Amino acid sequence: MKPDTPTGFYLCGLMSAMLCVGTAALQFSLNPLPGESGGRLAVRGLSMVLVPLAAVVTEALWRARPWAYRASLALALVYAATLAAAAVATRDTWMMGSVVLWAAGSAAVMVPMLGYIHTRSRQMWPRARVAVPAARP
Repeated sequence: MKPDTPTGFYLCGLMSAMLCVGTAALQFSLNPLPGESGGRLAVRGLSMVLVPLAAVVTEALWRARPWAYRASLALALVYAATLAAAAVATRDTWMMGSVVLWAAGSAAVMVPMLGYIHTRSRQMWPRARVAVPAARP
């Protein structure tokens, strides 16, 4: 029997959907710069991985899938890698500072959300205990 989806999963799914739409809109609005460096291309490539991954996470949270936590963790790691690549690719000190502040603000929201998803997932789908046969003498 499928458990009811908690309200918190709906809210986290909404945040994931906003990340998906926002990242896609940002990609469509950016024009590639002539002679773009490899670092900027890596940031653009990683951010395009965020779009389908955020869509999958949104569906997993919205329908309370057992793998919702693992998908959310993967999204958080790709997002962190994108921010790290953006910090490395920027040569301007002010821009690097803004990326670091953005990462800190994102972590302040993302870490409690991941903790909530993990806790609720564990409550909804407890791990099955496997009986280990006793050793024979």
